[in-house]
Amino acid sequence: MTTGRQGQGVHTDSEFERREKALAEREAVLTQREAAVQHREDALARHDQAADAREQTADQREQAADAREQTADQREQAADAREQTADQREQAADAREQTADQREDLADRREAELDTQEARLDNRARSLSLEAVAVEQRTLERIQRSRELLAASSERLDRSEAALRRVQARTHRDQQEIDRAVATGERTRAHQVSQAPASPDPDTPEPPHG
Repeated sequence: MTTGRQGQGVHTDSEFERREKALAEREAVLTQREAAVQHREDALARHDQAADAREQTADQREQAADAREQTADQREQAADAREQTADQREQAADAREQTADQREDLADRREAELDTQEARLDNRARSLSLEAVAVEQRTLERIQRSRELLAASSERLDRSEAALRRVQARTHRDQQEIDRAVATGERTRAHQVSQAPASPDPDTPEPPHG
């Protein structure tokens, strides 16, 4: 008898497949041999029947029955051996399948670890990228603020320069007015001096009166 558990699991190893094929071929040969034995037994049975019919002796028939029973026992032993071999092969297949499952679990864990490591690297890369973008943004903002401060300083400088120019212009106008006033006063004094009568020199003698 053979169990119905053969063929469970998938085994991809080529050596295992070759051994499975060889065992299957041996089983086919055994089946053919069993069929030949059965054929011979059938022939022997027919011969026994003919002998029984001819000899009609109980001893010969009993001997033939013993022989057939012995043959049946041998066939049963052979079937048990084949079943035992099949069980061993199935146990070996189960062990290989278990090993394959363990290797697959190990591969899954390694893949999960690699996924975690890759995700961590991706997060770090994104963090660094975001940090670089933030630094660049802050730098641009500082540059913009510096430009605004420079523009404001330039405007203040322009306003200060314009105020200085206005002060200078006002001072120049005031100086011109002062200069004109001084010049006007000098001209007035000069004119007054030129229009005043000459006073007698005390050292000059008076002319005699006639």
